[in-house]
Amino acid sequence: MSRFVSRRILNLDFLGDNWKDCFITFTSLTVKEARDLMAKKLQSKEPEAIVDETVAMLKEHFIEGSAFDEEAQSLIKLKPEDIENMPHQILEKSAVFLVGEVS
Repeated sequence: MSRFVSRRILNLDFLGDNWKDCFITFTSLTVKEARDLMAKKLQSKEPEAIVDETVAMLKEHFIEGSAFDEEAQSLIKLKPEDIENMPHQILEKSAVFLVGEVS
């Protein structure tokens, strides 16, 4: 991990009322990681490879979070390995959130 760490919190309330208090905290990408990601030219890869690369990046940058567990009808604490079982919209939003502009 870089010695210059910035935490970014993605609110998951876009998934509905049950998710209004849910979030994922990530570390930001470093400049080097952003360069390396661009060099991979993901847009030219197969969809499965893009998903695999994105999930790996999200797991690597995961710090903490909470999500709504439909079975338990309650909020649960997330672990990095939970990323793969989250709704697909989180994959897309998280990736854009990490590589996008800081607002």
